[in-house]
Amino acid sequence: MNKLCRIIMPTFLLATLATISIAQAPSPNKDLDASGRPTWLKQAKPELTTNDRAPADLRRARADAYNLPQARALDSGPNNFNMPGFGNYSKMPSLPVSWSDAVIVATVINNQPFLSTDHARVYSELYVRPTEILKNRDNQIHPLTDITIVQEGGALTLPSGKVVSSIPMTGSKPLRINRTYLLFLKYNPSLEVYKVIHYWDLTSGIPVELDREGHPLTNQKVGEVSNIDTNAQLLETVKSKVR
Repeated sequence: MNKLCRIIMPTFLLATLATISIAQAPSPNKDLDASGRPTWLKQAKPELTTNDRAPADLRRARADAYNLPQARALDSGPNNFNMPGFGNYSKMPSLPVSWSDAVIVATVINNQPFLSTDHARVYSELYVRPTEILKNRDNQIHPLTDITIVQEGGALTLPSGKVVSSIPMTGSKPLRINRTYLLFLKYNPSLEVYKVIHYWDLTSGIPVELDREGHPLTNQKVGEVSNIDTNAQLLETVKSKVR
């Protein structure tokens, strides 16, 4: 009997520990897909037919800006996916305050995909709510009033039920829904939208600089950001550059 217990008890303990380990294993990040891109890029939404935040003339101008010359329309024939060619992007400084029209702390609230005018590409608008404004050239941004950031890519469900999609070009700064960022922005007055030129993720309370694909640059902290360990330190450094 004692011999049997010596055999059974270790086996039971191992099984119990394995169960605990599985239960405590961190769940996968649900807002990123397997390739590390935000899931909203692949989660198709229907076309917006009412309550568009942009008037008709502005919507047309934005859609024109994302035309893809010589590409086949996504809603014609079997084609449902287009990938534009990659561009060349220079290295961005960690705190490009002087390059930016606006610098804000903001949370991404929602997104909405749209088709370009030629129906060859999907672009998305992300609606972002500022909580702190550090730089605001021309006073275009107001606290807690959503601004529109436009990004390459997204997935769209057409009235026919067909799903069409595009992926972002390299350097498109793919933001994630419900996360808080320090955003360095350029404003396009003709389209009345912002583009992200650089960003830091502040969600965890520890600032994480991100590269143009959204991957952390935590091992490359040099120069003026080398000793920054908290959100407060980061924001104070940015403020000192704005003054």
